Amino acid sequence: MTLAALAYTPPAMLLGATSGTSCQIYLSSNALLGNGRSVAQFPGCAAITRILRVSNGFAAVGLDGAASCLSWHSPNGVSWSATNCLPAATTGLQSMVLVGGRLTALGRNSGAGTVRISSDGGLNWTSAATGLAVTYNGVDYFNGRYFGAGTGGLDSSADPATLNFSNIPAVLGTGIWLATSADRVVLVGQNPPSAIAYYSFDGVAWNSASGIFSGAGAGGDLPTKVIYHGGQWIAVGGAGITATERCFADYSADGINWNGGGPLAASCDTAAVTLANGALASVGPWVVASGGDAATFTYGYFASSLSGRPGDWILRSLNGEVITSAVAL
Repeated sequence: MTLAALAYTPPAMLLGATSGTSCQIYLSSNALLGNGRSVAQFPGCAAITRILRVSNGFAAVGLDGAASCLSWHSPNGVSWSATNCLPAATTGLQSMVLVGGRLTALGRNSGAGTVRISSDGGLNWTSAATGLAVTYNGVDYFNGRYFGAGTGGLDSSADPATLNFSNIPAVLGTGIWLATSADRVVLVGQNPPSAIAYYSFDGVAWNSASGIFSGAGAGGDLPTKVIYHGGQWIAVGGAGITATERCFADYSADGINWNGGGPLAASCDTAAVTLANGALASVGPWVVASGGDAATFTYGYFASSLSGRPGDWILRSLNGEVITSAVAL
């Protein structure tokens, strides 16, 4: 870590946290959870899954204990109001992307993946064309198409407001997450018992990447989230199929050849801890990741890093809450 990096004051960030039966939004003065304070509480909320900056403030989505969708809006990140995302059984929203001033949020549904659209920064929502019979963990936009990644693999739509999603059969896996850079889209996930990663330069032709989480060994930790940060791809996870669920990180210069990864931090290398249910976000020069015990919420972890490399993370332990979303102010 350089002296310049040490002297840099990271921007403030908003965090969505859950205790399992209620949620809070915290305002932190930096990427290390400095001077954090609660600015909003939402009883009955199970998770705030995504917070985004929009033209008229901030929008957030999530789900309640019955897996119905929840949504909120704030003009300044401090004062929050609930909005109407057309809640119904199993419509909980898992992720959201902003393209051309329009929000597209994807989630879960017992019949078809939930799709919600907002053109006013999340103040009002409409139900859009349907996804497939999956839970969408992530959504992103690349080369004129929207991509929904989740339990059924990877789906795409040219315009979710009017056109249904269709499956991309070349991508095999579950629990998939994706991210984009200017010239490619990269996704990570699992095809149990194996970790998987794919990449595409056009969103049409997909190829398998190599080496991701290979350092975890057979039957070990599996990637759950990926981000493009600081000119490289960073993946985190730990949703192992054995009792060894650890905080695991990997990195790649091109999203094609991965380095194999290693434990994010030794003190986070604990059974039953996973980063699958947490956040992964850029906050200035820092990348932040979070997760914890999603069964009892007796503890959570929040990690910050300038490099994203295994072992090069500053870790904080949280009691009774898991941070599920983060965004820079």
